Amino acid sequence: MFEVKNECGFKVWLRPADVADVRLFFGWRSDPWIISKGKSGRSVPWEEHSDWFEKAVSEEHRRIYVTLVDHQPSGAVFFHREENVISISLYLVKDMTGKGIGAPVISAACQKVAVEWPSATEVRAEILSENRPSLRVFEKAGFEELSNDAGTSIFRWMPNRDNEAKVCIPHNRPVFDQAEISAAADAAASGMWVNGSWTRALEERMSAWKNQPALAVDSGYSALKMALRALELPAGAEVLVPAYSCVALPNAVLSVGAIPIPVDVEADSGNLSVAAAKSAVTERTAASIAVNTFGRTSDWRELKDATDAPVIEDGSHGFSIGGSLTGDLAIMSLYATKLLGCGEGGVVWLANQQQAEIVADLRSYTDKMPSASRENALLSEMEAAIAYRQMDKLEGHIDARRKLAEAYSEALGSLAGHGTFSLPTILNDEICYRYVLNCASAEVCDRIQSALAREGVTAERPVEPWLSEQAMKSFPCAAQHYAVNLSLPVFPSLEIVAIEQISGVIESAIKS
Repeated sequence: MFEVKNECGFKVWLRPADVADVRLFFGWRSDPWIISKGKSGRSVPWEEHSDWFEKAVSEEHRRIYVTLVDHQPSGAVFFHREENVISISLYLVKDMTGKGIGAPVISAACQKVAVEWPSATEVRAEILSENRPSLRVFEKAGFEELSNDAGTSIFRWMPNRDNEAKVCIPHNRPVFDQAEISAAADAAASGMWVNGSWTRALEERMSAWKNQPALAVDSGYSALKMALRALELPAGAEVLVPAYSCVALPNAVLSVGAIPIPVDVEADSGNLSVAAAKSAVTERTAASIAVNTFGRTSDWRELKDATDAPVIEDGSHGFSIGGSLTGDLAIMSLYATKLLGCGEGGVVWLANQQQAEIVADLRSYTDKMPSASRENALLSEMEAAIAYRQMDKLEGHIDARRKLAEAYSEALGSLAGHGTFSLPTILNDEICYRYVLNCASAEVCDRIQSALAREGVTAERPVEPWLSEQAMKSFPCAAQHYAVNLSLPVFPSLEIVAIEQISGVIESAIKS
């Protein structure tokens, strides 16, 4: 929901419509006054309306927003996209007409869809020529008249690309539709907001996916801790972790009373170096955590052979194509922008039923004796429902990420090298969770990042250092990754045309 700036004295908001609004919209579509203003000029039977509405709120090429005036539903804005042209229609209830609300609502809604559909070139409105109030409202909203024929006027609004570019491309964005919304609503309506049927269904699906016992928890961090607890490490045990990784890894190790031992990473993939890990092994080495950095699968089997210790595979960024996630234990974060996103959440796969029973006991302290090991780490039913529906789309999202990565490589190929940056190699078994430029220097990285920011494109240093500057000298490859890696926007709903915009900015930045 977002607020509509206006000067009419009302608080005006727009929110996306959902299936629960079906009767609200039916009432409006049955209103004789609204019918008289529409092009069709007819009422719609309930069956026709309900079938249409259920499809309309879930179709990717449509957007429907409810207009709220002082928190009361007072009308709607409809968008329908065909290729690069978006059509708009709207209505307000009779009591809200003539109060200066329509034009700011139209303007705000058009700006919103221009951001969501950056490849669209225009928004068009078809209005009955006799409906002079509506014609004036669209003119005030910045529309221009294209034609007036057979009693119908065609108006057009062109996105301001200069303004749009400064707000349109985040580094990452959750991707969802009516399936997740309905599932979350179902979970909420059940009244069982934790330990319910959605959590059980998610755990059963996750267990079958990897053919290992799986339990859901409240975050990827909790999943790491639970995996470490399941190994029943002795006090003071050492756990090898990649020096180039999220700070959640050493934090999780410390939280279970173990000692995180940073290990350098590979120069190309950023994954934990097996050779470096072998050199770091001591008599106290009890486990390793292998991260599939940016979606490139780690050599966890080689790591296990080199260290003679269990390996926890962190699949938060991805796993091999075909679904392999087969470390001794494995975890996955379900954070909002991960491959499977539900807000906050995590999954831990255990090596056997005994470990699963340990985690099932430790993830909740309710009605149990005091223990420093037990936590309140249950996943909510709403998050479980969203994650379950996200699994339905996982294959499509993976395909979309790969296509975006390939488009980046094609667009940036002629710019790579020459003292600027190198492109990631896309392997056949790789999930393209991130698209990361390896810049020639920190200065080049900063220049590209700043140029993109000025145009409203968010690029990020994908991992923040958690070791001191002095300590990093012992891990030259990790230090290099921290200094010069720059992650460009990649998420399944990103349009290919946005990559053309991003590559154009990068080209200007490196040639300036």
